[in-house]
Amino acid sequence: MMRGVNKRIVEIKNTDSDYFERAILFLKDGETRSDGEIKLLSGEYIRYLADGKKGKKGISALLWGAFFAMGFIFGSLLIYLIK
Repeated sequence: MMRGVNKRIVEIKNTDSDYFERAILFLKDGETRSDGEIKLLSGEYIRYLADGKKGKKGISALLWGAFFAMGFIFGSLLIYLIK
């Protein structure tokens, strides 16, 4: 079944991605932001999608660093208590 529906669409022609040439985003019904805001938000969203793996790598390194720091603190505390 098909029906006619008016949708607001944002097309991004330059995604700065190695994989995607362009992106098409469909706005939710009732979205009342200005065209400038929507263009800015859609560009940020595409950059977030393109750089998603890079962000996860940073979080992983942060967690490993915290793990080693906690190990160092625990080891130092153990040595202090043994003496």
